[in-house]
Amino acid sequence: MPQWCELRTAEFEMYSAMPKRQMVTLAKSLQALHAIAVDLVPGTFPKRSLLKVIAFEDIDAFVAEFQSDEFIGFMQPSMRQHVLAFGLAVHTTHPNQVAYHEYTHYISRSRYNHFIPMWYEEGFAQYLGMLEISGDRVTIGEVPYRSMIRAIRRNGPKWETIVDGVPRLDWHEHDYAAHYEFAHALTHFLHHGNDASGNPMREKVDGILIDISNGAQPSELLPKVAGVEPAEFMRTLTNHFRKTRPLSYRIDVDSASFSPISEVTCMDELDARILLANLLVRNNPERALMHINRGMKIDAEHPMFQVLLSYLPELDSKTPYERTVIALERDPKNVDAHVRMGDLLSYNCLDVFTDECENLRHIATQHYRHALNGDPMRVDAAFGLGVSLLRSARAGDGLNYLKVAYERLPWNARINLFLGDAYRQIGNNTRASFHLNRAIMWEIEEAVRQQAIEMMN
Repeated sequence: MPQWCELRTAEFEMYSAMPKRQMVTLAKSLQALHAIAVDLVPGTFPKRSLLKVIAFEDIDAFVAEFQSDEFIGFMQPSMRQHVLAFGLAVHTTHPNQVAYHEYTHYISRSRYNHFIPMWYEEGFAQYLGMLEISGDRVTIGEVPYRSMIRAIRRNGPKWETIVDGVPRLDWHEHDYAAHYEFAHALTHFLHHGNDASGNPMREKVDGILIDISNGAQPSELLPKVAGVEPAEFMRTLTNHFRKTRPLSYRIDVDSASFSPISEVTCMDELDARILLANLLVRNNPERALMHINRGMKIDAEHPMFQVLLSYLPELDSKTPYERTVIALERDPKNVDAHVRMGDLLSYNCLDVFTDECENLRHIATQHYRHALNGDPMRVDAAFGLGVSLLRSARAGDGLNYLKVAYERLPWNARINLFLGDAYRQIGNNTRASFHLNRAIMWEIEEAVRQQAIEMMN
């Protein structure tokens, strides 16, 4: 297999099999994007928000690893560590577009403390994905305006459906590419256009997103903020691209102020196999298993392979529980194994209150505590412990751990659900309503939304 290497900055750790010089160049570009994006997105990064970036040298390498051409990059949010994976579009005019697009998702998910509608999150990622970085000079907002106008026309009859999707529109049932272009056009207008009185729309973006997060209907809110009637909104968008010149602006960034980039160090094959298996275990189980099997030929006793195999029950002769037991026997202090065991013991007992489940929850809390003793910053362990304590009639104790998870992922509907329930059980109805309302508005699964609704009553 190709040799994988690693570098670190204050913002992220990057892994890649590309040449070392190319890794450093990409890292500097992401640092420039980081500096720009944090000025456009309110909030601050939570503790332990270091991102893991896995960069493939080109899209072909990415597709070969994932064995699918349905996507060429993704941002995977996690309570433990957000993961970004992508392939460079080396033969295009914007080789870093996918990298910038996915990195923008990370910025948005990390800093906003409220729900971001899909059209804005994807549109904003498309918007910053088109950045042009040349040394310390960055061009923002350069777009093919004719294609933007075409996207507006194609989506004009259904624009309300696109922006009003609650909690999100399933774009896969519609014209996926066209929706991305329309979202890009709408987001460009919000950051570069003016309202009917000539005031910059970008000054209103934060307020728009907060209002939507609180339940406002985007198809009613957007025209109102732009100062036009809903029937005129598509014409307003089209005129923005017809009449606004220039469509982009340039700013300077001080690369000398960027955090230092560590020396690029190369990994041995064992660590590279674990890295790739971890990346693929949910997206391509068969490929993950290949890396696990080849890694076990190097070190058959490594506990992480047992933890990884626990996520592949359909491809394994042992149960996830058996695999996790083996991992803990080989390394009783393994944090990943303790978190996995806690999850396995508590998952099926989430809303079951038998003596058996109460006992399993008690054992699960012990594993989560072991994980936190080994790594006090493991937010997934704190969340699991909080939920287990909450469901064991110890809402006061669980609350503190759930608040830790909320600080890391305030936009997560499930965290808001359990946090709202914890506040409800201790009698703080004001805070309970706040979090349960968020769960109701942001949750994708209807059954879970109904749980939140019932708790509100």
